[in-house]
Amino acid sequence: MSERPLERRSGPRTTPGGWSRAVTGSIEGLRMAFESLGANRIRAGLTVLGVAIGVGCVVAMAALITGVRSSVQEGIEAAGPRTSSSPGSTSRAFSS
Repeated sequence: MSERPLERRSGPRTTPGGWSRAVTGSIEGLRMAFESLGANRIRAGLTVLGVAIGVGCVVAMAALITGVRSSVQEGIEAAGPRTSSSPGSTSRAFSS
């Protein structure tokens, strides 16, 4: 028995109507999404409100952290390089 070599196709392998089917499916999905939003207005509104509150909290926390960081950095710079501190003791400058 002799084996035949596999036939090779030239060009990309595509299914008939592949792009048009994908576009049609995307449009259908968007249509269904907007119909769902219209049918569930309260749920959609609450979701948008929750996302807005969440984003606002993240922005507020980032601003708070940045403010505290700069405040601590200014305090360290104001103390100067010759100030020493250890846990349980007060800060004091070295005498030269």
